[in-house]
Amino acid sequence: MRLTLPTRAAIVTTSLALLLVGATGAWQYRGLSEQYVDLIESQQERFAQLAAADIDYKMTSLAEVLARETRAVDPAIFSDPEAGLRFLQQSGLRGRFNALGLISVDGTLTVNDPPGAAAVNVADRPYFKRARDLGEPAISDPLKTRTTGQSAIILAAPAKDAAGRVVGVLAAGLDLTQSNVLGDLARSRVGAEGYYLIETGGARPVYVVHPDSNRVLAAVGPLADDSLMASAPVPTAGWTLRVVLQI
Repeated sequence: MRLTLPTRAAIVTTSLALLLVGATGAWQYRGLSEQYVDLIESQQERFAQLAAADIDYKMTSLAEVLARETRAVDPAIFSDPEAGLRFLQQSGLRGRFNALGLISVDGTLTVNDPPGAAAVNVADRPYFKRARDLGEPAISDPLKTRTTGQSAIILAAPAKDAAGRVVGVLAAGLDLTQSNVLGDLARSRVGAEGYYLIETGGARPVYVVHPDSNRVLAAVGPLADDSLMASAPVPTAGWTLRVVLQI
């Protein structure tokens, strides 16, 4: 996660109170004044908001980059594999994403880069339906990639003709474990024992980020009783970021 300089400064300032929590034992924490506990919790909440805002900014920026490439595209790229591959290779997106694809309006992945052997149809995927039917950028739920087994998301942007009709969808895969995406966050600690979590929304949330890599994409479970938690939304992706302190 690449943070802006103002955000880095704010996080350093905010983290000082959280470090104090990590330096105390549980028995010391219980003896703290109510005012000091309130200060710790407010700083923890601010910390969560700053981290969530940075992630949301990153996701929004990537979605905008993808959407920019769909403006005024030739609809032929969705039915002509050679033209489609040239478009992907010349777009400059390959340096930002791990995989790219062009999807026709019936959900068929007509071109992908790097090339894949099997034909795929994604007509039933919620991210594709939103991009095609609503004409809006969309982000998929986290998934495990077939090639590396790592957690990833797919960003999708609708391409429209001059009349505003969707003629296809440009999709891009993003490995979430990369250091410049969420990998550094998963390895970061807050104070001595604190850590970050990111969870999906919905009726059956799963972890997007967890300090135990084996818990990523597993169902969200309860926290230990001796934990303090602050939360903040990541609206673009529909996630919730949590800062958890062990006391």
